Amino acid sequence: MSIQGIVESELARGVQEAKAESGTVIAVRPSTGEILAMASYPTYDPNNPSTAAPELVRNRAITDMYEPGSTFKLVTAASLLEEHLISPTDTVDGRGGALQILDYTVRDAHRMYRMTFSEAVDHSSNFVFAAQSSSISNDKFYKYVRDFGFGIVLGIDVPGEVRGIVKKPREFDHSTKTFMAFGYELAATALQIVNAYATVANGGVMMKPYVVQKVLDRNGDEVSVYEPQTIRRVIDEETAKKITAMLVGVVQRGTGTPAQVQGVT
Repeated sequence: MSIQGIVESELARGVQEAKAESGTVIAVRPSTGEILAMASYPTYDPNNPSTAAPELVRNRAITDMYEPGSTFKLVTAASLLEEHLISPTDTVDGRGGALQILDYTVRDAHRMYRMTFSEAVDHSSNFVFAAQSSSISNDKFYKYVRDFGFGIVLGIDVPGEVRGIVKKPREFDHSTKTFMAFGYELAATALQIVNAYATVANGGVMMKPYVVQKVLDRNGDEVSVYEPQTIRRVIDEETAKKITAMLVGVVQRGTGTPAQVQGVT
């Protein structure tokens, strides 16, 4: 079975088991930006598109926006490490996992106190990320958010991609950066999230995502061939290695242990 076939069947099973309304999967090769598979569920029969409801035809991976939540902590961690504002072994204080911001309280799922920054990532501490965000300026944080591909189109070669929603620094209020630090007060697409993680997996270099590798004529001869394109270096290779190690810890020791796959870090 092809990667696309596996993705479609596993996605359908996962959505049904979770009793979710919908789901999206994107498989990308980080070193090139090649989209190896892309699927949304519920889906439709492409042989009979006229019978499909409009909401089933759209490509959710690039058209649907959502608040990414804790998956966005990758960007915050990368910005703090790249600016040398914190290291994985630095000690941070979780203060019991509750931070009051005017009328809002930022909470952790578990009470956490003194720990390393790596442990805060392991256990996805909203408090620590909210508190640490104050150490980076609005302008620099916004730069990393944009450099990681949020609030802009990535230029994938299929129609319908949206840019998402990211406030500019002049639009930040007292709480914007605090909540953005753990994935709220912005909207992203699934493609933007997976491309940000692919950037870290590729040593900090972002590649342009693409679906079409080549176009052939009716005789099988090549008409066009599309080569990988580098968009930009977002973070240093050393920073990417540190973040990768921290993300491995999430699956080995932290909140992501149900996602462990034997033999795969």
